[in-house]
Amino acid sequence: MYTNDQNFALIGIDELTVTFSSVNFTEPSTVPRDSKIIRKTWAKVNKNETPDKRFKNNYQIPIVQYGRLQFSSSTGLHEEYQISNFEFAEQFGNAFQEYKILCRVIDGMN
Repeated sequence: MYTNDQNFALIGIDELTVTFSSVNFTEPSTVPRDSKIIRKTWAKVNKNETPDKRFKNNYQIPIVQYGRLQFSSSTGLHEEYQISNFEFAEQFGNAFQEYKILCRVIDGMN
């Protein structure tokens, strides 16, 4: 973990918590090729989510499902990343949890 140009800290696997979740994101720019569009909304929307007809050039905006990975520790680390490929982010989160468990098992053998 970066502190400044002269100092940094190492965080052990046993101290690191990785949390995976899903996040829906209204993507106003280009949708990444590996993302899933789960629905669409309008640039100008009424309260009932229908397009606001007062705007002539109202257009649809995709809502995509991203994976969210949160990295934290009791020593102050808090990082969050949104990953465009939901399934890959989920696989990483699950693999990290399995790796952490395996490290505990191996450490208990020594």
